[in-house]
This record gives sequence, C-alpha cells and structure tokens, in this order.
Amino acid sequence: MDRSKRYMVRGWRGVAFYFAGYPKVWEPDMAMMTDDAGNEWEAETGDGEWVEDTESGMVLMVMVGDDHEHKVDATDCTEIGEDDYCHECGQIGCTADGRG
Repeated sequence: MDRSKRYMVRGWRGVAFYFAGYPKVWEPDMAMMTDDAGNEWEAETGDGEWVEDTESGMVLMVMVGDDHEHKVDATDCTEIGEDDYCHECGQIGCTADGRG
C-alpha cells in the first residue's frame, strides 16, 4: 500500500480512505527458564514491544477528512484516482474541491 494514494474500502461505499499503516501486535520477550531439576522451558519475561503486523494481511485505513483508524483486510482496498474523490470531505464523486 502507498501512503500517497487514496482507496475505496469494501463496506464503506462512497468514501475515500488513505493508508495509515499496519496494526501493531505485542511481541513479548522470551527467556529460557531452568528449574532445580534441570528442566528447561521458554517463558515470557514481562517485557516486550509493539511491532507492526505486516504478515496478517490487515491494514489501518483512515477516511479522508477523519482521524479514526479502521482495521481492514488489504484485499478490500482498491486504489482510486486523484480526481475521483473530494480532497476536503472525502466523498467519492464530490466536486466541492474543484477537482472533479
């Protein structure tokens, strides 16, 4: 996905969106633990970090003119042209910005 492009998103007909990034998932730090009998296992340390999930196919999209992120499947996004939507309100087909 390209942050400079605009998209239609399935389920939100008539509104342009832009790509805001990828959802984040918590990735815990793991450590090997050993008990008194010498048995080992891997356990979470309680530390970790939030990392972008680029593997799930999900993306964060924001409606033009809004700031709320929507988590959607990337395959539900279709690129649209610069003149296909209003750059002010985000409505597809609106010409209030004088571009369409």
